[in-house]
Amino acid sequence: MSRTLGCVGSLVASLLCGGCEAEIPEGKLLCDSDADCPSEFACRSDSRCYSGDGAGDGDSGGDGDGDGDGDSGGDGDTGGDGDGDTGGDGDGDPGGDGDGDGDGDGDGDGDAPPTLAETMVGLTNLFCDGVTYCESKAGAAVTQVAGRALCHPAGTFDPSFAELTSAVDAGRVIFDPLQARRCLDALADFDFGCAGGADGQGVPACDTVLTGTVVRGGGCDINDECVDGSVCLGDTDQCSGSCDPPVTEGDDCIEEEDCQLGLVCGDGLCLARAAAGAVCSAHRQCPTDYFCDVTCKPKPVQGEACTAPLGVSTCATDLVCSGIDMVLGACDRGGMPSATCSSAAPCGVGLRCVMGGSGGSTCIALARADGPCQGLDCPPGRFCSQAGTCDPRPVDGEACESFCGGEPCPMCIQGICMNGACGMLADGLNCLRGSVSPFAACEGYCDDAGMCVAKEVQGDPCAAVDQCDEAQGLYCDLAMGFCRLPVCQ
Repeated sequence: MSRTLGCVGSLVASLLCGGCEAEIPEGKLLCDSDADCPSEFACRSDSRCYSGDGAGDGDSGGDGDGDGDGDSGGDGDTGGDGDGDTGGDGDGDPGGDGDGDGDGDGDGDGDAPPTLAETMVGLTNLFCDGVTYCESKAGAAVTQVAGRALCHPAGTFDPSFAELTSAVDAGRVIFDPLQARRCLDALADFDFGCAGGADGQGVPACDTVLTGTVVRGGGCDINDECVDGSVCLGDTDQCSGSCDPPVTEGDDCIEEEDCQLGLVCGDGLCLARAAAGAVCSAHRQCPTDYFCDVTCKPKPVQGEACTAPLGVSTCATDLVCSGIDMVLGACDRGGMPSATCSSAAPCGVGLRCVMGGSGGSTCIALARADGPCQGLDCPPGRFCSQAGTCDPRPVDGEACESFCGGEPCPMCIQGICMNGACGMLADGLNCLRGSVSPFAACEGYCDDAGMCVAKEVQGDPCAAVDQCDEAQGLYCDLAMGFCRLPVCQ
């Protein structure tokens, strides 16, 4: 789809695994025709995608009657569904939508299809869940950085939603709420793993939630705006791009969609996929459960030796690396819920190692972004509220608590807690190095000495994207090392 609503698997992959797998369950994807299903699936008479026949009736009709003719026979209608109407949907009304509830979304529950905002929230929560699920395999440090950006609204949701809303309001993007419902329903049942590789699999319904209207050569800010077959190239935070054909092998890229079909975006370049044992230059070129070390080599499996640099497991599938201080160990499933855990004995995927009341650490199951919680089980950037839900940690101006005593509470993710509310630190005050936008602590920025200083002005030296005064339209030219106004082509 786009940078805004891309495939969950590919987004999680680019941040953590290099390509997480998603298995499509039988009969979970809704469809109107075979075109709505993945290539190895077909749309059957119940408007759902199945591999092969998938209907379990012993014939190729997919209708459950065993005669192979594709209808249920002897029903007196032309729909072939036995309901007595001509809709062909089995619901007894002539609408052909299959649900009979009057809302037009085809799910039979009588609710309205989601709005653009509800769709974005639903997808963002799924992105968050996918990243958090891989926490014990990808390393807590990596997950905290990627997770905060995905799990907290101030990370990716707010700016992405603002861009997309503007494009929809202007008619540059058409939003289809019915397809949005189908997309969310299908993704909710996916089993996302942490296998790695470049074989992520998308969902057809999600590909048509957004339709671009900007023709080739037209100006754009996001991929969603471009008509099918084009992508937004040359766009930056400061300048618009243009809708052009995807680039070829060896050309610069930011994401997979910038590249021609069949290529992957690795280390900033469009690269050809590599087979097992073939020469490679980036992990994403290699098949699932392979990594790039000059050539595509298989990741270690159960019982084989492994390493975990910075806590990131090199093991295949959903295995973690257990061993002495994670220097050299062996691949296994990791600790189960309530098991004792440490850096040398990590929990399995979908679990988190937390300090217990007696000083020891145990594995607990992770809560979902929009689900109930019991304490320290929420995704990064969220806390378990008194209502028992994982709520976003407060930002500038919101109510907060400054000390939690190891228990979940609303500690600021932006600024610090002052007089019961999050506030930004003034210039000259001490700050925690590494706190950057949008989760910064300073009104300006935190310098290398751990001091809040004012944003730099035009021509001043800079070394990070958040050091220049955005209010003046400036950005940090990292190649030149100073703050400047954008020069758009």
